[in-house]
Amino acid sequence: MGESTTCFTQSLLTPYKETDEHRTNFLEPPPELIKGEEEWESNKSLANATSAEERKLQYLVRWKDYSPAHNQ
Repeated sequence: MGESTTCFTQSLLTPYKETDEHRTNFLEPPPELIKGEEEWESNKSLANATSAEERKLQYLVRWKDYSPAHNQ
């Protein structure tokens, strides 16, 4: 199968403008820098499980001030 390509006319693009319907995008804050290292604060642990392969306890974490799309 061949690669898929998308073509568009650049002159038809317009700058993004916030509207009441769409509001601000990318509301997540940048990480804090502590001693030169990026740090994020967790809001809570949503779940935990033990990995059968590695025999390690794993957690699902919700990051403070981030959407659920960023859960790890």
